[in-house]
Amino acid sequence: MDVIFLNILHIGKTGGTALIYALDSVNGKFTPYGKLRLCSHQFKLKKDSNNYIFFIRDPVERFVSAFISRLRKGSPRYVGEHLAEEKIAFSNYPTPQLLADGLAKSEPDAIFAMNNIGHVNRPISHYLGTPENIEKCLSNIIFVGQLKQINLDFERMKKKLNLPDNLSLPLDDYNMHKTPPIYNDIKRLDDVAIQTIKKWYSADYILIDKLRQLNLID
Repeated sequence: MDVIFLNILHIGKTGGTALIYALDSVNGKFTPYGKLRLCSHQFKLKKDSNNYIFFIRDPVERFVSAFISRLRKGSPRYVGEHLAEEKIAFSNYPTPQLLADGLAKSEPDAIFAMNNIGHVNRPISHYLGTPENIEKCLSNIIFVGQLKQINLDFERMKKKLNLPDNLSLPLDDYNMHKTPPIYNDIKRLDDVAIQTIKKWYSADYILIDKLRQLNLID
């Protein structure tokens, strides 16, 4: 008999590093919804015999976090050297605001950057597909959390899966993979930039609305 997995999808920049840290000791354990499997970024939501859990995040916040994460090469938690395309992107646009400014003007270099900076170039829809895919997979989606309330949702998830009470999210910035404070000055976007990034990730906002319509998130 084939094993049913409960896949914990790792959508980039939605708290996945913290979740992996917290759930590492129960990876491979059986839950009421299948054998728990902590997935890499390569896994996507699809209709199959497995079940799924994932966390989401506001796309504008995710863009800023993704940009700065790759700007610093994932440090200090990870070490991922810039690809050639990322070097070009960051040389043209050293801050999220400047990239959004270029995108607002439809600058080819800005579009190139959006399509080649790691995580920035993989929207939430890259992992979840279309609203139709969400509906098709509805019976296999066990829980959807939100980064903005990750502590609350982690406790809800533990209860739903009958996981040990002593499992907890990390408290330190390193294992939570938080943006270091030295980057605080470049995190803010002005109103025009926010609207530009919202437009770029419009498909993600449609997906989030669908999740809300289906009562998968508040």
